[in-house]
Amino acid sequence: MGVKKVLPFFNIPVENVIFSVLHAQMGVGNKILNYLLDEAERKVENTPAEMVALRNDLVRAETKLAEAVEYKNCWEKDDNGGKRLASLKGKLTRRKANLERPNLSADQIDRIEGEIHGFKDEIEELNLTQLNIRDTVEVKKDARKEASKQLDEFTKKWKKTDESIYSGIDKILQRHGIERCAYHGGQINGVDVRTLMENAKEILGEICVYLCNQLTDQSSISADDIGKLCKDCEEYLSLWDAAFSFVHEDNPSDDHCDKTQERIDLAMNKHRELGFNVTPKTHGMEKHVVDQMRRVKGGIKKLIEHWVEHYHQVGHRYDIKWGNQKNEKLKAEIRGRREHTASHPEVLKRLTKLQNNLRKRKTPTDVTAAAAEKKRIKTERRTEYYEEAKAKRDQEARNEAAMTLTSMFDS
Repeated sequence: MGVKKVLPFFNIPVENVIFSVLHAQMGVGNKILNYLLDEAERKVENTPAEMVALRNDLVRAETKLAEAVEYKNCWEKDDNGGKRLASLKGKLTRRKANLERPNLSADQIDRIEGEIHGFKDEIEELNLTQLNIRDTVEVKKDARKEASKQLDEFTKKWKKTDESIYSGIDKILQRHGIERCAYHGGQINGVDVRTLMENAKEILGEICVYLCNQLTDQSSISADDIGKLCKDCEEYLSLWDAAFSFVHEDNPSDDHCDKTQERIDLAMNKHRELGFNVTPKTHGMEKHVVDQMRRVKGGIKKLIEHWVEHYHQVGHRYDIKWGNQKNEKLKAEIRGRREHTASHPEVLKRLTKLQNNLRKRKTPTDVTAAAAEKKRIKTERRTEYYEEAKAKRDQEARNEAAMTLTSMFDS
């Protein structure tokens, strides 16, 4: 297919690539939220399939536009792209000015004209690339605008002034500090997925009450079924929360790894019970992550990509701060010095001392106690869901064994 060589990192065995735990957590969190929304819209709100399709079209259009804009920005900052084009235009202007100088020899004129010809050819090629990139962005903008227009028109005709289930659930999530990210295609990010999992009982309880209040004669689901739906989602999130919390462990013992695998297995049982496909992310959690916890010295907690996501945010702030600095080498040196200073042991020691002093002055005992109590409740809740799911699985295994024995005696 036109590939001329195999890059060396493709020879690395997949089991030696540290598993993306955070993105797996984001995957299962968004999966259950989308499942809940789809069920509610189809059975409570009775949303037409056309509206769901139009909404999905808009999400895809926004994602493609964001990707096109990001590619355009990267190309314009690239040494072989926009920067090269600007440099060539400057060189071309200077060479044309040199041709106007008096007393040039024929060899000098030929050399300058040759350079001008070469610059023009490369500029023409880069101009064409730039035009294509900008045209692509405009096409994506038009596609996003058209998708938004079609969805708005359909929504106005069908819903008129009524609030949609999608918006109602979104407001509940926002009250708990959970926001959808445009750069994630309308999905929630890692921090908010953790918030959703840790507060699943409260959030799903509010959503259950809200959905029951939205029931109409046209709804194809009962209040009891809504309760079961929300309970399933709550259990799914809580079981995965228990599993992911055990993955985040320094120097895990063999016993801890065994318990982690047991929690993952229970979460996967619920995953299959709800009829979800086993994706690469859930397969990695089920079959590979505990093995890596055992094989990697100290565990994989510090290798989980939280720090990568955090550095994206830090890097974005640096980009904004020094965006006007055209010299990339100088920008990198400034950034390196700032990061080196911030990570210096003496600086860190003084910051820790300052934070401890502020904490002593500003954090009352009752606030500290409340935080400890919240952590205790969260741990107990994870254990409670784990024990319930384990007891349910064991009972099902006993029932299956009893049925097998009965059928053997009957035969």
